[in-house]
Amino acid sequence: MRWRCMLLLFPLLLYAQEDVLRPRGAPVFEPWTEARTPIRLGLEGGISWNSTSQSITYTGVQPTPPTPMDIFKSGSGISPAAAAAVDIGIAPKLGLQFKLGYEQKKWSNSGSGIADCVYFLDIVSDVSVQSRYTVQANYLAIGAALRYDLTPQLWLTVGPVYHRLLGKVRQTERYEVDPTSDCGFIGPDGDLYRVLEIEAKIGPDDPVPTPPSSGRFGAELGIGYR
Repeated sequence: MRWRCMLLLFPLLLYAQEDVLRPRGAPVFEPWTEARTPIRLGLEGGISWNSTSQSITYTGVQPTPPTPMDIFKSGSGISPAAAAAVDIGIAPKLGLQFKLGYEQKKWSNSGSGIADCVYFLDIVSDVSVQSRYTVQANYLAIGAALRYDLTPQLWLTVGPVYHRLLGKVRQTERYEVDPTSDCGFIGPDGDLYRVLEIEAKIGPDDPVPTPPSSGRFGAELGIGYR
């Protein structure tokens, strides 16, 4: 579920009211009222809240939790979004919205876990590892939503949305052990490091076990102010 704060700019009301044939008794000059079905064109901007969850299955020897990999069970974050939108009124407080825009999805998680430290290939002890990961993806968003006005300025929207992946998904990971520990990560030069950082960019066609999907459907719940 995502909550979005949106600002609709440059509203343009397009409507036609012709009184060529007036009913008998209708006044020549009537009070002006907003069109029953106005069409508003504008720009939409805001932030989205993202969350993810999954299960992790270990093969071979089952580690004792918590492990450094447990952070991948969940994640959350906020990211920007912008779109061009069309709003069509269908009732005094109801309308349909259609949009085409850009959305960034970004989530992360961090925590500490216990890992095995091997001394000289045979002596094993436990060591605490601080870990963190971040995932970022950019999407072309195409959506439709039903709008309901809570007040003249505040509204809610709900509806389906389709996301098309732009480029590749970027994922970074960081693992750190206590600087005073005798354990660490062996680098390409053979030296021992207390911090390990990994960065990868993965696309739908890359040969990995679970590549990201090039497109996906979802549901969107938003709140906006004008």
